[in-house]
Amino acid sequence: MELEKYIKKTKEIINDAYFYIQDALIEYDESLKNLKNKGWNTDETAYRQEYQKIVDNYNQKTTSMVENCKRLIQEQKESYMKEVDEFYRSDGSKLDLNFMNLIKAEIPLTAKEITDMVEKNKENLTMLRVIHKYLLETNQHLPEHKRIVLDSQYMTLLHKAIRHGDTEEKIFDNFVHLASGGLNHPDKSFTLYQARLDDYEGDAHLELLKAKIFIDAETKEEIEQIEEEQRKKDNEKNKNLDHGLWHGALTFS
Repeated sequence: MELEKYIKKTKEIINDAYFYIQDALIEYDESLKNLKNKGWNTDETAYRQEYQKIVDNYNQKTTSMVENCKRLIQEQKESYMKEVDEFYRSDGSKLDLNFMNLIKAEIPLTAKEITDMVEKNKENLTMLRVIHKYLLETNQHLPEHKRIVLDSQYMTLLHKAIRHGDTEEKIFDNFVHLASGGLNHPDKSFTLYQARLDDYEGDAHLELLKAKIFIDAETKEEIEQIEEEQRKKDNEKNKNLDHGLWHGALTFS
C-alpha cells in the first residue's frame, strides 16, 4: 500500500483551507476598520446593522469553506480506505495447498513448523489469517501447558493480519483530527495548527510504517531514524524551554 500520498494530499487540502481563513480574516479586519473610520456611534442602528453584515459575511464564507474542505477530506479517506480494503481482502489463489492438506489431515504441528510457515508467508495476508485461525483452534483443545506458543514477533505478525485495516483507518482519522483542529472555530488560532501540519504528517507517516504487516530491515531502519530525529527535536525543545525558564527566573530575581 502507498497510503502516505493520501495523507499528503489531505494535508494540502487543510493547508489551503487555512490560507482561505487567513484571507477571510484580512477582509474581515479591513471591513471593521472601514466601518470604524465612518465615525458612527457604536450604539447607532446603522453601525450595528453594518457590523452584523460583516460578521455574517465572514461566517458564511468560512462555513462554506469548511464544508467543502470536509467533503474533499472525505473523498481522500474513501480512496485511502479503498486501497486498505483491497490490501486486506482474502485471496483464495494465495492459499498454500500443502499447509491446507496438513490441516485437513489433522496432523499436529509443532511451534517450529508453524513458525516456519509464518516466516514463509510473512507477506501473504491470506495465509497468515489461515495460520492464525489454525493456531487458535488448535490451542482451544489443548491444556494450557501443551498449547503452542510462538515468539512475540510472529504473534504480532499474525495479529496484524486479522485487523482488517482498523489501525490504518485510525491513523488517517487521528491525522485529520489533529491537522484540521483550526477549522472547528475558524479564527486567528488556526495558525497554531497550520504551523504543525508537517509534524502531524510526519507522525502519520511513522505510524503507517509501524503498521505494516511485515517490517523488513529497510523499514525498521527508517523507523529508527525518524524516532531518533524526533527525540533530538524534542530534546532541543525542552532545552530551549528550560533555558527560557532559567532566564525568566534570573530576570525576576
